[in-house]
Amino acid sequence: MRSWREPPANEGQAGVFTRYLQSLDASEELPSEGAFLAAWQALRLVLARELRRRNLREGPPSLVGIYGTSDWNEALAELLADCYSFVFVDRLDALLAQLAVKESIEGLVVLNVRHFLFERQREHDPLGYRVFEIVRSALAEAVQRGVLTVLAGDPRIKNETLLAFGTPWELEEIAPARFPEWVRAWNDELLPELITALGRGRQAVEERLRGHIESLRGLGLGPFPARDLIEPMKADIRSRWAALLERETPEAEAEPESAELAATLAALRPDWRLEQREGFRALINCVSRLLERAGGSPAARRQLAVLWGFLLTYAQGRTHFEALPSKRKLAEMLKIPRGELTGLFEQIGTLVERCQEDPRAGLERSGPVEGQAP
Repeated sequence: MRSWREPPANEGQAGVFTRYLQSLDASEELPSEGAFLAAWQALRLVLARELRRRNLREGPPSLVGIYGTSDWNEALAELLADCYSFVFVDRLDALLAQLAVKESIEGLVVLNVRHFLFERQREHDPLGYRVFEIVRSALAEAVQRGVLTVLAGDPRIKNETLLAFGTPWELEEIAPARFPEWVRAWNDELLPELITALGRGRQAVEERLRGHIESLRGLGLGPFPARDLIEPMKADIRSRWAALLERETPEAEAEPESAELAATLAALRPDWRLEQREGFRALINCVSRLLERAGGSPAARRQLAVLWGFLLTYAQGRTHFEALPSKRKLAEMLKIPRGELTGLFEQIGTLVERCQEDPRAGLERSGPVEGQAP
């Protein structure tokens, strides 16, 4: 059977980061140019490897917040500077503290690089991050139920985790999978909730996805790494999202009410500075809480939840706000009657304003808010 061993994190670069930290800890003077360049080059290699491991280089650099170029070699230089700051400036005290009790901090530096890319992708690639989390949860549940078996890799389900519908002694070799074909059919049924669902709605989406995954049992599919399912799912969702946001003709874009949403969208864009993060979370929790307790028909509540989830995904990671997609596209994507969208936007805007004034709104009562539109 094919080997799925991942090379050691510091293979070929043993001790470079440790020696660099030791030079920083030795005195208050700047390290030598040679020590800095060695650490800089080693960090570049680790960062490049992690980008490949996450398949991020298959997409544009904007997935990790590098805009204005499609050349990954050029983007890597900018990303490396940010990564160095994340690892060796923001976390220098923590690294030096570990160095005082450990002989080597090579693995810790690699872990911090992974955290760096995780945070960048979560902020700038909300779609990819969400799809990964949902697919991972569905796969983990399938493992828990005994439908899938972890053959190798991290049992918490990472891209490299090797999975199989069976046990090792039943398997002979890795068979090719038709995951791109399958996930396109699944997404026809799972969207838009796969992108928009929150809370209990998200759990329901994960259950539906797990059902699709389990339906593959008995098809003779051989072992496969989790990325063989995760990456086609990401690619299909991103292509549909890009089609949704693609510019239409000026006549089709003439939606005056879209411009009025700029303030609401701005409020929904997370500011990841530490002092603002809690306020943003409080706002999101407040609106979600009021939506869960809203009155109206089940269909109306579903439409509000779907539109709210879409606005959160649309707003995150955007540095400026253009007009929303046309009502026609939104209606098709979100499966909401076109004539209902204006009223739904207004209701969500009202709730955002209310929660900006009082982030604890809705905590004082346990039942539906009487007389309040959803």
